Amino acid sequence: MRKILVFNNLSVDGQFSDAKGGLDWAHRDGKELAEYVQQKRGEVSTFLFGRVTFQMFASFWPTPAGKAASPYFAKVLNEGQKVVFSRTLRRTDWEHTVIQRSASPAALKKFKASAGGDCLVFGSGRLVRALAAQGLVDEYQLVINPVALGKGRPLFAPLAKRLDLGLIEAKAFKNGTVLLRYEPR
Repeated sequence: MRKILVFNNLSVDGQFSDAKGGLDWAHRDGKELAEYVQQKRGEVSTFLFGRVTFQMFASFWPTPAGKAASPYFAKVLNEGQKVVFSRTLRRTDWEHTVIQRSASPAALKKFKASAGGDCLVFGSGRLVRALAAQGLVDEYQLVINPVALGKGRPLFAPLAKRLDLGLIEAKAFKNGTVLLRYEPR
């Protein structure tokens, strides 16, 4: 069975994007974090996305600017298998992408039980909440950034029930970010 890992940047007040959907606040001198994540990447073979995050990534990582920003992550994302859960997206030019129409509990459970390596979810708040509600997330990797946004999109709201987590690792970086790795209890 595949493991599903969630990797997201959060502000100290729990937002994963600002009020306009922007993430520029989360990219402050992250070289040390990027190197750490690269070393600890593990056996991730598939990336899971909601439509909004997918389109944001697809418009950047295959481009020369994406490849220049981080050759390693551009290669991993461009060559990796991608699954985007969307009822509205009809086609994509980003190679190695499958569009899955339903993020229903049955579809998500079937996907997790399918053959393949571990899966990583970036952003994709609605997808994260759907996976969390079904108990399908094996690990949350949350990068807490030293900024309070005041408003934006919270990652875990709304949740139908409380999500209890156990700390696996806490790692602080020189730029003030802290990586917290949790597993559901």
